[in-house]
Amino acid sequence: MAKKIKRDHEYAYDKRLLKTLVTTYYNVQEQCLGYKQRQLAKARAAAPPLHNEDNLAFESINEGFKEVMKMCEKEIKKVLKRFPIWNDHLKQVTGVGHMIGAVCVAKFDPLDAPAPEGYGLEHEGAYEGEYTFYERQEDGEINIETRDCIMRQRTASQFWSYAGLGVIEVSDGAGGTKMVGARPVKGKKINYDPWLRAKLLGVLAPSFIKCNAPYRVFYDERKKFREEKEWGASKMHRHKDAMRHMIKCFLMDLFYVWRHQLDLKTRKPYAIEKLGLTPSQAWHVEEHPGFTKVKESAALTA
Repeated sequence: MAKKIKRDHEYAYDKRLLKTLVTTYYNVQEQCLGYKQRQLAKARAAAPPLHNEDNLAFESINEGFKEVMKMCEKEIKKVLKRFPIWNDHLKQVTGVGHMIGAVCVAKFDPLDAPAPEGYGLEHEGAYEGEYTFYERQEDGEINIETRDCIMRQRTASQFWSYAGLGVIEVSDGAGGTKMVGARPVKGKKINYDPWLRAKLLGVLAPSFIKCNAPYRVFYDERKKFREEKEWGASKMHRHKDAMRHMIKCFLMDLFYVWRHQLDLKTRKPYAIEKLGLTPSQAWHVEEHPGFTKVKESAALTA
């Protein structure tokens, strides 16, 4: 058992370290971008310029921010190499750089987690197992304890939901309800990470399209499918829907490859397991680019 705890502790440590580095990098980047925006705004408004000494001080501070970003990026590259999912999968995906790769590794977790309160063994994917809890004591020391509890099997849909790519139930305005893409709803707490969603749809998706990455086939086929069905209010609506669909396919592959690396059980995607669709029917493509990575598993076979 001690060996298992040590392995889990090292994994948790690396995840926590990577997440801290990624958060620091993007927080500093936000400050740099904010400085540039303020300078441009002052120029447009013809605001009085700063005195030379004061301007040099701000320039020096901004250069310091850039140095911090370089240091963080250097450390991120080093820590990222500790994760097989980066070395054996993400690194080979066209359009995925080390920074967006670090975001994915830091933010997503393929391991099963304790089930929420009220989640019993009768629920699908629930089982009895051991989980290592890390609790920080008042003196700063971390207490590591393994306890028996009800676990819930991780699914690709949970990756989608956490990234804000799932669906939620909202009022249709006529007394009923309808299912729509995840979005903020007045009076309700969001259950996804908006920052992660922005990075995936605002950075990774355009990268796939510009690089003509294999995942672009999902974008092209989805957009074509929507146009033939005359779905959506505009071209931009169909464009955003296709990008969302493309990133969901990327996350699905990430989930299955990651779980297989860790020798963890997987369930078929909902569209295949519950709706009875074939992979090509579910994603509107004849051949799934990600199959080359996970074809040895029965997880995605119809």
